[in-house]
Amino acid sequence: IYGNIIPVCRVFVNLEHYGLKGRVSVLDGGLDEWIASGYEVSEEVPAAKKGNFTASLYNNLVDGSFMTANLTNRSYTIIDARPKPQYDGTVGTPRAGHIPGAKNLPQPDMYNPKTFVFSDAEKITEAFKKMKIPQGSRPLLYCHTGNSAGIDYVAAIIAGYDPIIYDGSMEEWASRFDLPIESTSHP
Repeated sequence: IYGNIIPVCRVFVNLEHYGLKGRVSVLDGGLDEWIASGYEVSEEVPAAKKGNFTASLYNNLVDGSFMTANLTNRSYTIIDARPKPQYDGTVGTPRAGHIPGAKNLPQPDMYNPKTFVFSDAEKITEAFKKMKIPQGSRPLLYCHTGNSAGIDYVAAIIAGYDPIIYDGSMEEWASRFDLPIESTSHP
């Protein structure tokens, strides 16, 4: 898969969810990086062949009820992939802040925004180590709408984790006034 990094990573997440885990990849840097690296391209369109695919759901997407039931479950480390001002609560609607107990690992820190090339594996692994994810714990990622968390999802795989995305993310969480929100800012 290649193109703009946010939708590419989200498509990657979805394809894994529907049963293609381990059989789909992201073209790091997209087509521009491919060409810049000297690889060949073609304008030839190959003939499509009918395939045989049966979906087999993989548990990498969760909903709000899963989140509320697992806020303190140490089997998961909740990670907010949004930029720090959103995590801190200095900006955001309808309620600013983050899910209680979440750690912040902004998705823009995982790649070069000019080339869409992921940071090297050592840098990504170090960023996840700073999250102090306990052995055997799965990173449970969210962002604003469940799309850009896909970048941290791919980065988590690069770092050797088995990540999950809260699909409703803050768009759902902040809209539900019965759910708690933390803020690290003091406006």
